[in-house]
Amino acid sequence: MSRSNHSLHKGASGSAVCYGTSAYAHDRPCRDEWIKFLELTDDQVVAWDYFQDWRWGNARLCPFEPDSYSPLSANAKVGSTLATLTWSIPRETSCWRDFPTGPRIATPACESVCYVTNLLQCRPDLNMKLLRNEEIRWESQFPQIFVGAAIEWQTLADFRKVKLIRLHTSGDFDSEIYVRQCIVIAQMLPHVKFFAYSRAWRRNELIPALSDLAALPNFVLHLSYDRDSGSPPDIPNSWTCPLLDKGDAPPELQATDCVAFRSRRVTNRQIVLQKPGVTLKWVTSGSKRTRVCLQEDASQLLPPSYDRCHRCLRRPPATGE
Repeated sequence: MSRSNHSLHKGASGSAVCYGTSAYAHDRPCRDEWIKFLELTDDQVVAWDYFQDWRWGNARLCPFEPDSYSPLSANAKVGSTLATLTWSIPRETSCWRDFPTGPRIATPACESVCYVTNLLQCRPDLNMKLLRNEEIRWESQFPQIFVGAAIEWQTLADFRKVKLIRLHTSGDFDSEIYVRQCIVIAQMLPHVKFFAYSRAWRRNELIPALSDLAALPNFVLHLSYDRDSGSPPDIPNSWTCPLLDKGDAPPELQATDCVAFRSRRVTNRQIVLQKPGVTLKWVTSGSKRTRVCLQEDASQLLPPSYDRCHRCLRRPPATGE
C-alpha cells in the first residue's frame, strides 16, 4: 500500500500540519496520530520532542535523509527492513583506545580482522557519522536523543515499529557511565530488543555494569573472546562467542557459547587446510561444539539476517537451568 493511500496519512481534522521531516513530509500524519499509532509513553514523547529540537538546532544535519541526520542506521546484515537499526561509535575512542592502567578492550586478534576497516574504505561518510555519535554519547541528554531517533525512524519505516537495535557494529562499551546510559535507553524502549557483542569484560571495573545490562529482559549481551583474550568471566544472563582465525585451532570453548565467528567466510577447499576440530558448520573442542555463525557459513548461499536467524537474539538460559 502506498504512503498516499494509507489511512493514517489523513488527519481526523484534515489538518496539513505534520510532525518531523522527510521526503514525504507533506504526506505524513500529524504528531498526535503518530503518538497514538506507535503507542508512545509519556517518556518516549518527551524524548521524541527533544530529538526534534536537537536535530533542528544542528545546522550540520540534512533534514531530508534520515540516515544523514539520525545517529542510528539501517543495516541489511542486522535486518531486512527499516525496523532493524544499529548504533555505532569510533573504535579509536572506545575499544581501541589505551587506558591509563590495564589492557585495551580490543585484542590483537580482534583488531587484525575488524571488518569496520573495510566499511570505512567503502563508505567514507561513515566516519563522519561515527565522530558525530561520539559527541552525542557524551551529551547529558544522550538517552533522549537515542530514543527520539529510534521513534523518528519508526515514522519512516513503512509503518513498522522498530523491533531490533544492535549496539556497536563499530566500537564497544568503554565506561560505566556509558553502560548505565545504555541501560536507561533499553528501559525507555521496552518493546525493542537490543543485542551487542562486547569485549568490555576485559575491564574489571565494567563487569558490574555489564551484569546489570545483561539482566534486562530486552537486552541480549554476547561476551566475545579469542586466543588473546582468554575466557570471559561468568556474567549471568549473557552468552559467549569465540572468534576463530582461519587456520587456527579452536580456543577452549565455553558451555555458554552461542555462535562462533571466523575471521572470514571459508570454502570447502579451505576447510581441508584447517586444523582438526574445525568444519564448515561447527567448531569442536574436547566435548564441546559450537555452531558457526550462518553469516560466515560458506554453505549458506544467502545467509539470513539477524532478525530472521534469531540465534543471537535468544535469551540465554537462566543460571542453573
